[in-house]
Amino acid sequence: TRHVALTDVGRAYLERSRELLSEFDSLEDSVRAEQPEDLLEHQCVVDTNFRAGPAWRFLSDGKTMSVSVPARLNVNSASAACQALTRGLGIGLCPEFAIANELAQGQLVPVLEEFEGAYEHSLYLVYPHRLHLAQRVRAFIDFATDWVAARPAWRLPVG
Repeated sequence: TRHVALTDVGRAYLERSRELLSEFDSLEDSVRAEQPEDLLEHQCVVDTNFRAGPAWRFLSDGKTMSVSVPARLNVNSASAACQALTRGLGIGLCPEFAIANELAQGQLVPVLEEFEGAYEHSLYLVYPHRLHLAQRVRAFIDFATDWVAARPAWRLPVG
């Protein structure tokens, strides 16, 4: 990896993503979490990219609450968290775009839908500032721009 230079160009593609709690749809797990505090009774998959780690923050009625969840597994990517969740390893807090396909296919089910994750995440494409970009870089920038400009396939209805 290289560090971002002051001359690099950054383009925001996603100003805020929703975070969703999800779990494997298992009939064996008859105890569903209904309040954030209920997570204390569940095994959780913690993505360490969330700076607070296992201290998951939620918004409800304009107020922020935090619950330190028991981590069955710590991972360092949303993709790894999604894989662990689809294997039934617990409940996880994931960006919406990372688990949209699994939700749509019924592999994962939302948990605590009335509570929103209290996180701000943005998605940026950063590339070197050059008058003449390589064609493959320009092609990817154009692809990403078109992909995000359309209603993203992973965008789930709010509420």
